[in-house]
Amino acid sequence: MTDRQEAGRPPAGRVPRCSGRIPWDRTLRGAIALGWSVGLALLTQADASTALVVGGLSAINGDHSGPREARLARLGAVALGGTAGVTLGTLVHHSGWPQVVAMTTAALLAAVAAAEGPVGQLGGVKLMLLTAIGVGMNGTAPAWQSGLLFLLGLAPMALLLLPAFLARPARIAPARRLARIRRRPVPWLDVARLTACVGTAALVANLVHPAYAYWLPLTAIMICRLDRAEQTSRLKHRAAGTALGVLMVLAVAAAAPHGWELLLLALVVGTVLPGATDAAYTFHTGLVTVIVLVLADPTVATSSVALRARVADTAVAGLIVALFTIDWWSLGRGRHAAGRGGRQADANAAS
Repeated sequence: MTDRQEAGRPPAGRVPRCSGRIPWDRTLRGAIALGWSVGLALLTQADASTALVVGGLSAINGDHSGPREARLARLGAVALGGTAGVTLGTLVHHSGWPQVVAMTTAALLAAVAAAEGPVGQLGGVKLMLLTAIGVGMNGTAPAWQSGLLFLLGLAPMALLLLPAFLARPARIAPARRLARIRRRPVPWLDVARLTACVGTAALVANLVHPAYAYWLPLTAIMICRLDRAEQTSRLKHRAAGTALGVLMVLAVAAAAPHGWELLLLALVVGTVLPGATDAAYTFHTGLVTVIVLVLADPTVATSSVALRARVADTAVAGLIVALFTIDWWSLGRGRHAAGRGGRQADANAAS
């Protein structure tokens, strides 16, 4: 069994494949987590409701069907990385160099944390994502409040995990399995690549449309990973999923749901999301797009102009990721090696 399998997740960078089974346990927890966060946002009309809803979404993303000890470790990583990210992003919400520096720094820390194993990678990804989302909240609430609301969004998942975990002593075997998730050497070249990719996306976003500088780096973060395995596949799934998500948002907008009707939508999306994540990254991306554009701020309607801008940002982010993902040096060395091999074959044939 590999380290990542022990932590309940496929190898890094692996795009999910359909297992044909519905994860009923995660389906129920997903409905509770997202329904709770959207319902509470509607009830309180909180200025930073985005942090609350994204907290519920992050709880779903960090959940899996493995041992409780592994699930608790993953939830802790989500809480730590997400709270730090949304707090940092809220502090630097003003457009300009502070945003670029903050998101680049978050990418650097996340890349280094990924060397600690799958739990560290999860926390690092949440650090990057929530930094971008905190920037996109445009200072609607103080940084401490944003962090607190994010943790509040995680609360149902924590309550579902903690009682049964604390009711019995931790078993030694799962603890040892977690302990065997060894720290890998830091791949500094890949760390530099990921950091430069996110930093470039943040810079381009600030130059193109500084008032909405979060979606482009957010998309780049969701595609780019420290491990470049199946990166091209992730890129295709992200593009297709965003297009699917925009179509779903248009369909939702046509129905014009408002107020507590959005809670029903949240329950449906939260129920479907775990199974969709297992089936294909395209479906996962489509549903996350609906959450970010419709449910993340249930008190504000999404405009068609914003939808077009998000599609354009996704395309630009894909180009940036492709630029930093393709190993241009290896391509050059490959052509050079092929040329040398051909010349050597000619020489051998002539001798």
